[in-house]
Amino acid sequence: MRIHYKKSGLIALLALFWAVQSIAQSSLIKQANRQFDLLAYANAVELYEQALKSKSISAADKQTALLKLGYSYRQVRDTQNAERVYHTLLEEIPELQGDDVKSYLYYAQALASNGKYKESQEAYDRYMKFQTDDN
Repeated sequence: MRIHYKKSGLIALLALFWAVQSIAQSSLIKQANRQFDLLAYANAVELYEQALKSKSISAADKQTALLKLGYSYRQVRDTQNAERVYHTLLEEIPELQGDDVKSYLYYAQALASNGKYKESQEAYDRYMKFQTDDN
């Protein structure tokens, strides 16, 4: 009987830990989004990077964080990190939709800024596949 209580206690403790971690994760995303909305991109970068380190981040939050993190790096003119983030984003979600399609363009621009012209042209070609009305 005593072992049963120990298992139940351990399970409850693990559930509590997971819940606290999820709330903290959600809080980091909210803080980062607030900084992003305030155009405080350097602050948003730090918060998104922290949030993305968590293994418990949802797929939707991860996509949003990567999109906004890449854009934030663009705004602070950190093309190396913008390239890294957009590369990760496009590996995980190869077919973006809606306004997120601009990420293909931003990735191409980051590659070009970093002197990777052949890869940049391939990224521009991907962008043009989705955005045919942009000359």
